[in-house]
Amino acid sequence: MAYTLGTQYNLEVEKAIELGIIERQEITEPDGKDGSKTLPNCKKEDKSLLNLKNVHLDNNQIQAVMTEILNQLTTWRDMPIGPAKNARIECCKSLAIAMILSDATTKSIISSQEVFRCFSGHPALFKVQYDYKNRCIKDSTFDIQKRIGGMVSTGEDNMTDIPLLSKTYRCAECADYEVGSTSDIAKDLD
Repeated sequence: MAYTLGTQYNLEVEKAIELGIIERQEITEPDGKDGSKTLPNCKKEDKSLLNLKNVHLDNNQIQAVMTEILNQLTTWRDMPIGPAKNARIECCKSLAIAMILSDATTKSIISSQEVFRCFSGHPALFKVQYDYKNRCIKDSTFDIQKRIGGMVSTGEDNMTDIPLLSKTYRCAECADYEVGSTSDIAKDLD
């Protein structure tokens, strides 16, 4: 994965805003001096998960997740009904939206990995180029490129009866790229 999960979640929130699925809002509460103050991280321009507003997501699902969040907050139950409590409800609604989007993102990543494993094998078993001098991985895409090449290979059962295309074709045959290994894992199995 190119990004950490947190970065990926933030990118998905920004994509959802660009698509008009959600938008940002400013959340305020009374300041006790006949005015109001914006809650921390809740200005409209803040890139926060606390200032999201639903446009096209399922309100019932948001309400269910928000209720679960609020049930975990013991101080919320003791707050008097009013603008301060309503501001907290809006923040929890924003968190519910963020949780729904992060859930979809996580499931998408898991699904991609599972499909990848079906066709290419488990990525943990791929060979990598290792830099022994600096004790780090130099290239982690080393074996993936070979496996993907094998997935899209035409093989021996090519379709030659496609309308408007020639029944003959040219094919380059390449030798497999072999990678030697200096590890002897069998010695550790005693």
